[in-house]
Amino acid sequence: LKALVSKTTKDAATELFGALGYVSRKTADLDGAPSSFLKFVDRDGKLATKNEAQVEKWGRVDFLFQLTNDEIPILAQDNRDLFASQQDFRTSIIESFVFLAIELVDEDWSRSALAGITREINRLFPMPALILFKHSGFASLAVIDRRPNKKDGSRDVVEMRISIVKDINLSSPHRAHVDILCDIALSAVKVRGRGTPTNFRDLYDGWIEALSAQTLNTRFYRELANWFFWSVKQVTFPAASIGTEAKKARRAKPDRRYPAAHPADLRLVHQGKGPRAQRLV
Repeated sequence: LKALVSKTTKDAATELFGALGYVSRKTADLDGAPSSFLKFVDRDGKLATKNEAQVEKWGRVDFLFQLTNDEIPILAQDNRDLFASQQDFRTSIIESFVFLAIELVDEDWSRSALAGITREINRLFPMPALILFKHSGFASLAVIDRRPNKKDGSRDVVEMRISIVKDINLSSPHRAHVDILCDIALSAVKVRGRGTPTNFRDLYDGWIEALSAQTLNTRFYRELANWFFWSVKQVTFPAASIGTEAKKARRAKPDRRYPAAHPADLRLVHQGKGPRAQRLV
């Protein structure tokens, strides 16, 4: 993550995904200019007309690599040395992922704005495109949920749901952000409790499951509960202890607000006379 500050976005982003277990030599040799990327993926110029794409605010776009279904089991076994030499990106391989890195102009980017760019770019690809955004000293990773088209199995339907790990501080990454990234590492992804994914569908489902709000909330409350049960065995709370001891002391002491009654006083109370009798009445 910190390399995104000192190195080129393409090199640093490739290293970041490599650290998470994702590499491939299938790529598109582009120069990083947004115009070159648009000519490559959008020859009809449709993206430039989409307001949500905000093309005019792109500073740089790098096509990192295409990870295909046949490469996933090789990576799962940590045999990346078996990969062939560099190959060209192939649109015909539907069961694959495209990894992109986009530099945006420095401004306060909202979640909905990043989701809009992610959605419009994914409409141009027949396979899911993961996008690492770099903006104002932060990075955000966007993963869109796509499902197979029921009428045409060779196409996907771009869903509205987009998971974004937003505003990762590049100079001092927050522990929670690092944990989320570790959860989508190839070695950590588990689909419904199964082992490491070895195919496109399982890996994609694993990403969506790991980044879902329900999963993140469940993990947060589980960690909070674990911390609580650990803390009650390790920590004593002085304020609570002092309060408890004070209550015990008060119970042990007799009530001295009134002097102890003399037998003569008790007779006066019984007769309705004397100062105590008047107060009780």
